[in-house]
Amino acid sequence: MKKYIALILICILSLCVLGGCDVAENNPSDTSGNGTPTESVTEAMTAIPTETDALAEEDTQASEEGASQTENSTAYAKTLVETEEFTVVITDCATDADAGFTMNAYLENKTDTTLEFKVTASAINNKDMHPDFACDVKAGESLTAPMTWTADKLAQRRVTEVKEVKIELQVISYSDEVKLLSSDIYTINP
Repeated sequence: MKKYIALILICILSLCVLGGCDVAENNPSDTSGNGTPTESVTEAMTAIPTETDALAEEDTQASEEGASQTENSTAYAKTLVETEEFTVVITDCATDADAGFTMNAYLENKTDTTLEFKVTASAINNKDMHPDFACDVKAGESLTAPMTWTADKLAQRRVTEVKEVKIELQVISYSDEVKLLSSDIYTINP
């Protein structure tokens, strides 16, 4: 019986939260855009008895653990290199059971020629793996491109959690002559 009561209370709570989000989005006077719940939703959430809180919290933790097994995303920003010619910043590392491991690379070209950013070697947790990453950035432009190590590659090397990524990144200029601007090894700890 307690399980049914907890389930009903969770459904009611979910509907109240969804209703509060809808009210915040449709309110034109709310310019903050933070989506905070209304007072009635807050009152409804605090009115739930504490005995069912423990059951609801256990259900929430179990569902969060299941979700974290399939996808783990980390807000991350690390500037690898910034010169007068180019900038490379690694952002948003994510591990997904189906897609593998992805790091987004913000690439900025400050020159008047096209630059190629290319990963020539890499290792995850000191196990060699190559992400097949090569990206051209036109003169004076910037873009964000994903570096992806597939789930198959991670499974072959028995990598379940990414703790350290090492990449050898080359930056090549294509002007009148091909010129290697940089070839360095960087370590990222997502």
